[in-house]
This record gives sequence, C-alpha cells and structure tokens, in this order.
Amino acid sequence: MPTYALKVQRGKEDDAVMELSEKAKGFQGVQSLISVPTLRGYVVVEANSFSTIDRLIEKDVYVKGRIKGLVKDDELQRLLVPSPVIDQVKEGYLVEVTGGLLKGMKGKVEFINKTKGEVGISLVGTPNVMPVVVPADSLKVISKEGES
Repeated sequence: MPTYALKVQRGKEDDAVMELSEKAKGFQGVQSLISVPTLRGYVVVEANSFSTIDRLIEKDVYVKGRIKGLVKDDELQRLLVPSPVIDQVKEGYLVEVTGGLLKGMKGKVEFINKTKGEVGISLVGTPNVMPVVVPADSLKVISKEGES
C-alpha cells in the first residue's frame, strides 16, 4: 500500500496521529498512521490513494497539508530503524551525553569499544584528564571536528 507524508504542527505529531486515527475508523483504505520521533513536524500515513488522504485531513486542526509524492520504502525503513550510534561515532568527534549521571555534558571521543558498546570520552570544561567510559547509546554526535 502506498505511503504518504503529512505536514503537521511541530510538537503535535502524536496528537495529530490520535485525531486522525479516530477519523480513519470511518474510512476504507487507511492502513496505518505513524509518528516518527526523529521526524519532527511530519506524520506518515499508509493509505490506498491521495483522495483518501485528502478526505482524512480535511478540517483537521493539526495537519497543515500533504506532501506531494510518495514516501519510498527505503526512506521509511531508514527512519524507522535508526543506525546504532556506535557506528556513527569516530575518535575526535564532539559528543553530548543524553542519559545517565553525565547527562548534558559534552566530551571528545578518545576511544571506542564496539564489542562492549562503550565509548571513552574526555569531558570538555572539566579538569578530568582520564577518559570517562559511557554507553554508546547514550551519546549524540554534536560535531565531526576530529574527522580524518
């Protein structure tokens, strides 16, 4: 079934999905509605035609419009199954810790242990000279300054 993208009010993606799913109960041809956390301001709808989408979003408070064209399966797959952070991080990158005791701290990647899923970072703005080991899934890449 074809997949379409809808432009919705930013920050109201989940509300839009809830409202549209209630409306979709009365429609034939709407298969699924998805709000992807990494895709701010958009909702993905699986439906049989453009006209079904147009009738569904008519007079909806959160929906701004329909994006022309279809969402390709490989694009949707990439959005729904994100690559592991450890594959994106390299030595020298500037990262931010997104969880745990060091949440919000920034650091430079010193070493990577892929087998354990850990990354050693030296914290920026602290007198600590020893790298701190944190789980790779609690990191977010800020910049790729040390890329070679």
